[in-house]
Parts: sequence; structure tokens; C-alpha cells
Amino acid sequence: MRLSPKDLYALRRAHLLAERKALVAQLAHHSLQRLTLELERRYALLAKEAQLDIHTGLIQRDETGTETTEAR
Repeated sequence: MRLSPKDLYALRRAHLLAERKALVAQLAHHSLQRLTLELERRYALLAKEAQLDIHTGLIQRDETGTETTEAR
């Protein structure tokens, strides 16, 4: 038993749509990484032991202890 041409078309179309949405999600992830890198450069975090928390906007620095400051 085989799918009808109409059902096969719908199945292939749904598969291509799923692949397209995965690519859009990947692009959004890359945009987030690019923005994070730009913010780390702007706040001079690249050369320091510091991290930017993307959920809270806090910069966590590890100098003598852990210092937390709010990002602008």
C-alpha cells in the first residue's frame, strides 16, 4: 500500500517546513551568540574572567571573589 500523491505531497511539504523552521531557529541562535559577543566586547569581558548571564543581564566577574554588577 502506498500514500496517495496528495498525501505524499503534504508529507514532503510538512518535512520541508520543519527543516525550514529548524534553520530559522539556528539563525536566531547565531544572532543571539553574535549579540552576546558584541556585549562582551562592549563591557570589556573578553579579556577578563567574566560571564554575561543572558537571562538576568548580570555580569559576573571572578576577581578576588565573585562580584556581580548589573549590565546597562
